[in-house]
Amino acid sequence: MEQATRLDALPPKYVGIINAIQSRIENGTYEPEAMLPSEAALTREFGVARPTLVRALNYLRQHGWIKSRQGLGRFVLGVPTVDRRHSTCHGLALFNKSETARPTEILAAGTVAAPRSVAAPLGVPTGTPIVVRRRLVRSATGDPVELGTLFAPTEVAVGTGLGDKRLIDESLMRRLRHLPIDRVSQHVTARRPSANEARLLATGSKECLLVIVMLLRVRTGRALVGAEFLLPARLGLDENFPAS
Repeated sequence: MEQATRLDALPPKYVGIINAIQSRIENGTYEPEAMLPSEAALTREFGVARPTLVRALNYLRQHGWIKSRQGLGRFVLGVPTVDRRHSTCHGLALFNKSETARPTEILAAGTVAAPRSVAAPLGVPTGTPIVVRRRLVRSATGDPVELGTLFAPTEVAVGTGLGDKRLIDESLMRRLRHLPIDRVSQHVTARRPSANEARLLATGSKECLLVIVMLLRVRTGRALVGAEFLLPARLGLDENFPAS
């Protein structure tokens, strides 16, 4: 993953709301089955208009963090499990598509020494051999829509094809089905692109990128596979995670 640069402009406000609520669910501030504060309370807390708040809450609902009960409000589900995210058809959208389903270019694939930014989430020492796969995905019209970097320890990547430059003709989750993955950690942030990212994604140097960082974990919490997906902010999350 490339080093993030400092933002001079604020990222989309709904991204901050998503991260705040996800963090509260993960640290137990919002416990499973607890009711979220009302829309009015949350709009006051975050200082946003209702449509911005609703966009963030809809994202969290679609990705398995919360649920809605008509006439009652929104309730916490907890940190999403793999099964729950499959049931939403949204949570693992970027893992559930085969590379041959969309125009995809593999920019790099192979074994490297883990930098600190990757070693830390995987729970391995800096410099540990890991397999990295970097790919650029385009729309049907040829526009770049996703720059993704996937990484895993070498022993985990055996038999997955992550280190092979050939396109994977099935979903990555299916390719990883032999791993005892139980739950998913996912966080959305935003930042300015590096010069290389701006070139690959055809964005301006001052345009924000949406950054989705995902870790596929076993029940004990250990992360087996990680990924960073960079999406042009002009597309938004809704276009990258269409409703089913």
